[in-house]
Amino acid sequence: MNFEPDTALFARVNLGDSFANVPLVCRKCGMCCEKLSHVIYDPLNGEIIVENIEEIKEFLGIRYHEVLEELESQIKGVNAVMVNPCPFLQDGRCTVYPARPASCRPFPLFGDQGIGCPALKRFEELLKALGCKEAERTCIPLGRVKKGKPDRNFVEKFLNVADSEEIELFLALNHVEVENFQGIRNSKE
Repeated sequence: MNFEPDTALFARVNLGDSFANVPLVCRKCGMCCEKLSHVIYDPLNGEIIVENIEEIKEFLGIRYHEVLEELESQIKGVNAVMVNPCPFLQDGRCTVYPARPASCRPFPLFGDQGIGCPALKRFEELLKALGCKEAERTCIPLGRVKKGKPDRNFVEKFLNVADSEEIELFLALNHVEVENFQGIRNSKE
């Protein structure tokens, strides 16, 4: 399942007269969903409690009842519980990604909650390779991102250390004249 990102996780890096948005690219490993589910199952009422559950039900259709049956078989006679891993995680992938709960959208998390996250580890390595000592980390809807205007040196440095997914999101988050860097970009693909 490949979904276009709807939320941007990035670091805004001050470049003096301008700034660049350095993306954090989720590796879709499912670690966040295994450890930090925000989904609660209430067996007394036979329902899943999480924000925007109606949107999730609509997205899942008949499969929603299969998820409920699976939870019921796992949690016999227990009061409402946080469900870990998330019941919508299947084979390491989110089965409700386009309709996922709002509390899931800012994952992977920064700080202590993100310990062990391969995307966060790669993000920190990328910032270090770029020489970014201070960066304002943020998570906002992709359509509301104020695009960066990195200088040529920063773009070249980024293109030399980033992978193709990072480059693609970097270009979406910043005003960059792609044709000026086609040689570097083609060597990465």
